[in-house]
Amino acid sequence: MRRSRAVASLAAEDDIATAPAQALAPARVPVLASLRAGWVFFFTRFKQIAMRLWLAAIILAFIEFYSRAPGAGPDAVLALIYIFLYFFAFASLYVLALGPPQQRPIIAGFAIGPDEMRFFLTTLIYFVIAALLLVGAYRVGYQLAQWVSISGDIAKLSEPTSLDDVRWFGEMPLVQQIALTAPIGFAGLVLLWFSTRYVFVPLHVIAVRKLAIFDALALTKHNTWRLLLLMVLLALTLAGVGYALTSAISAIEQAMIDSARNVMHGGTFAGGHHSLLKTQELRSEPGWIAPVTLTFINLMAASVIVGTLSHAYQKVAQR
Repeated sequence: MRRSRAVASLAAEDDIATAPAQALAPARVPVLASLRAGWVFFFTRFKQIAMRLWLAAIILAFIEFYSRAPGAGPDAVLALIYIFLYFFAFASLYVLALGPPQQRPIIAGFAIGPDEMRFFLTTLIYFVIAALLLVGAYRVGYQLAQWVSISGDIAKLSEPTSLDDVRWFGEMPLVQQIALTAPIGFAGLVLLWFSTRYVFVPLHVIAVRKLAIFDALALTKHNTWRLLLLMVLLALTLAGVGYALTSAISAIEQAMIDSARNVMHGGTFAGGHHSLLKTQELRSEPGWIAPVTLTFINLMAASVIVGTLSHAYQKVAQR
């Protein structure tokens, strides 16, 4: 009896000793499970997603429709609205996935509160850092290319040219192309690494309901490669599904034209000709099918991205 108590005591001490080490072990992002969770989030919570984004979807589809109209040029105001609506869509979806369980008032599909504003702020910080990094890399590359154009001894492969006389990248000699693109390529790799480290920040500030940026950076410390793999697989999956949907829409439109042509040859010419003209009019002029399809694909992709990253974040943060 005493021996069994001593063995139990030693086992308990061993559990206590190993608990801190297990707690300090980094949690690993479940790549495949997160991909599956993204699609589960889209299908199982489709009604809630639609309730939050229906007005944004209508406005986005209208902007897509307007941009395809004949003679429609670039519009800065519509572009800003377009970008803001997708920012809002991601923020609203992340709040749905990670935010407080209590229902907040949603006015005409919009719900903008402290959680959404924290998301906007952290996302804006990311884009500012990315822009500064890429612009700085371009300036460094430009200066290097200018220096190469002045130092004729360095350009052994071809005669250097002043960048003021270059109208496009292909006119540069090879050494100047390398001098210009090398800093930009390095900055791109740094930005890719930073993106994988920063990916949990917008999620974390919504989940904890405070601007804890550095705490979120710590969550991705040992998961850089797994997060990179997750984002690559996610991008390939969404690209494949989007391509399949757009191909299906194109096939339907082509079937409409083929049907009209069959009516022309097998039925009344006037009726078939009228049907063919109507179908060609749908393809040549901006119709509602393409804008609605593109808007649906984009919002579906946003929902899957949110579901995937939210699942990955929760598995790491709960450890």
